[in-house]
This record gives sequence, structure tokens and C-alpha cells, in this order.
Amino acid sequence: MSTYHSITYLTPNEIIRKYPQVEGFGWNASKIGTFFSAGLLRGKRKILKSQILESSFLELIEYLDKVTEKKRTSLNGKSPIKKDYLTPDELIHKYIHVADELDWNASKVGIFFSSGLLLGYRNGKEYKALIDEASFLELVDYATAVSLKRK
Repeated sequence: MSTYHSITYLTPNEIIRKYPQVEGFGWNASKIGTFFSAGLLRGKRKILKSQILESSFLELIEYLDKVTEKKRTSLNGKSPIKKDYLTPDELIHKYIHVADELDWNASKVGIFFSSGLLLGYRNGKEYKALIDEASFLELVDYATAVSLKRK
């Protein structure tokens, strides 16, 4: 994670207006609010409004870029490691401490996947998200690091 020296706080809607390219990732104000409540962004909550530290948002974009690059490498057949894929429900059941500590649930994990923050694929028959377990654990580590920066 890079260090940004900005101390600007933005609401999710202000982030969308300032960084409209994130809509190309499928991100909207609601998803950004979910990222904040899930501990992926730092900031403060003021009278039911999330105030997100802009530097924290930019760090999450850097994280997304790294995931995107891993996906590109994997699609090019350069990933020699066999991966374990689990559904969001299976991940939450296997890593129950994540559900407790980070207040994550299968729905949030699905949002992270559809937003490009997790590697995996959709099972065509059942249209279920199958998520790379290592990718999930990397996102947990990222959220833990964000949490430590809050203190």
C-alpha cells in the first residue's frame, strides 16, 4: 500500500463524482459504502453518512490493480499453482473468525467478488461465484491492515 498524504474526506457519492472511472469496475456509491462498512476503507461516520478518507480509497484502487494483474497473469496460463475455489458461503463457514471480526457475510463476499476485489469465476450451471481461497485470504489481510491503520 502506498502512503498518500491527503486528509480529504469524501462521501461515497463524492468519490463517484471525483473518480467516475470506478463505475467501469461496477462500483457505485452503495458498493463503496459496503467496502467502508466491511473495513476495506478508513474514514468516519457522521450522522448516517460515511466520510471516507480519500487516501484510503486510492489504496483500495491500488489493491484492485494488483488483483487485476493477477487475473491477467492467470488467464495467460502463467499461474502454475492449482487453486482451491469455494463459494462465498463456504468461505464464511470455513473462516468464521472473519465473519466475527470483520462483520463479513456471504453477501459481502459476493459483492467483493463482483467488484473485482477477489479472484474466481462463476459456475455456469448454477451461476454461483467460486472464489480463489488464497485471494480471499489476501483480502482479509488487506482489511486487517486497514483496521490497524485506524488505530
